[in-house]
Amino acid sequence: MNKVEFNIQKLLIKYSKINQQYLKVDFQMTFLMFCILMNLNYFDLQSLLFYLLNYHIYCLYSILQYLYILIIFSIIEYIISDLNYVRYMFNSIFMTSNILQQKLVNSLYLKQNKTSFIEEQKRLTFFFVSILLQMKTIILALALIVLASSTQADVIATIKKIDQSPFGRTLFDTIWLELQTGDPLDRLLQTLTDLEDRYVAEQKEDDARNHEYQDACTVDISAFDKDLAESNRKKIELEARLEGQLYPQRGILQGLVAQKQAEVKGYQKDLDELDAQRAEENADFEEKVLEHQEATAIIAEARRLFADNIEHESFIQKGKATRQPVHKFTKEVASMIQKHFTQSAKKAAKFQHRKGYSKLFKAFATIASKVEQLADAGAVSKIIDLADELLAKIADSLSLLRFAEDKRVEAYKKSRNFVVISLTVAGTALANAQSDLAALNDVIAQVEASLDTTNQRIENVTADRTDRFTQCEEAVQDYQDARSARTSDRDVVSQTIGLVNKELRTLREQLALRQSAGEEI
Repeated sequence: MNKVEFNIQKLLIKYSKINQQYLKVDFQMTFLMFCILMNLNYFDLQSLLFYLLNYHIYCLYSILQYLYILIIFSIIEYIISDLNYVRYMFNSIFMTSNILQQKLVNSLYLKQNKTSFIEEQKRLTFFFVSILLQMKTIILALALIVLASSTQADVIATIKKIDQSPFGRTLFDTIWLELQTGDPLDRLLQTLTDLEDRYVAEQKEDDARNHEYQDACTVDISAFDKDLAESNRKKIELEARLEGQLYPQRGILQGLVAQKQAEVKGYQKDLDELDAQRAEENADFEEKVLEHQEATAIIAEARRLFADNIEHESFIQKGKATRQPVHKFTKEVASMIQKHFTQSAKKAAKFQHRKGYSKLFKAFATIASKVEQLADAGAVSKIIDLADELLAKIADSLSLLRFAEDKRVEAYKKSRNFVVISLTVAGTALANAQSDLAALNDVIAQVEASLDTTNQRIENVTADRTDRFTQCEEAVQDYQDARSARTSDRDVVSQTIGLVNKELRTLREQLALRQSAGEEI
């Protein structure tokens, strides 16, 4: 039990022995003084009421009367500083009243006295009606006090707020001068009213201009958006054509051109190899022919030398029985024949194909060196016959060589003709593919140029749209700033008119206070 509860309990015990009639007055005054001296808060009051409730029920009405007086003083004290305190006190009263009613009903019910219950119920009804009537009076009084205080405070706050703006300060200076001169304020009020009307008219004109300008902005931006949409659609079409059609076709044609170039290169290589082989074969053939011809010339020359040194019978000797030729083969002739075959053997040693001629000519040179053998005409005739036989074989070999060469030339011509045809076909296909590729590249270049133009247009239109959008947004901001400024000035004028018409006394006092504070008008 705290100190407050102990004091209350002692107080109640002291007054419990006093007559009920005197208890009513003495207890009321003592309770009022006790509450004032103790300066009880809400929780102390509630504790006090609970003790009183448990002690004696009949003194509650008087207690609550003086409790209302205490509440009124407390409300007046805290009305400006803390309005929550008022709400707190009323809540406590209503809560306590409900508790009292419940306690009373329970007490009477325990006594089981019907007559007393009815009387106490009537008394309780009168008790709460009185409470409500007193609370109504208190609430109305408090409402008037709060309303008056808040209205006056609002007017002063409005005056200070207007005085903080340069325009409002100018208006207050003008009003103060009018008040000092004593001139009627009707003309000033009319001027302020006209100014307010002019603000309204200017705002309407500004609204119309802004609406018209924003409509133009909407039209322009819509046109930009439409242009961008069309350009983007065209861009998508061009990119789709390039990526889905032209680039794949170019890849195919490039592959075809590369293939045909490889074919042409291959056929050209085959043709070059064939021509080189033919040239090599022809050179080989010419060398073989030359070797045969040189061998033929050497043998023919040797045969002539042998044949020229055999003397035939003269016309005088033709009639004689003996017709044996007269052979005359001197040492000089033999030396000449030997030299001829020796040189021919050296020359034949350089042959690429018929190197056996060198040995043959060396053999003839050896025969020519033996003059005594050449003295026999029969031996010489055999040599001549051998030379004729060799010449015939060389001629046959040359004929076979020419026949083989003709066959090779014929095969070469057929092969070359086939390669030339293939090369021509491949070259034609290559030319066509290159032509198609060149035409396709021209188309691709045109489409890419169109795409570049479209991209550039998109970039330009986007920049123009951004600039236009920025202009429109700046215009909106300027309009809003002007509207806010005009609205603020109009509100100042309207509030000033209201102050002059309804709160002139308060306005005069505040302006006088401002002047007395040392501010110049």
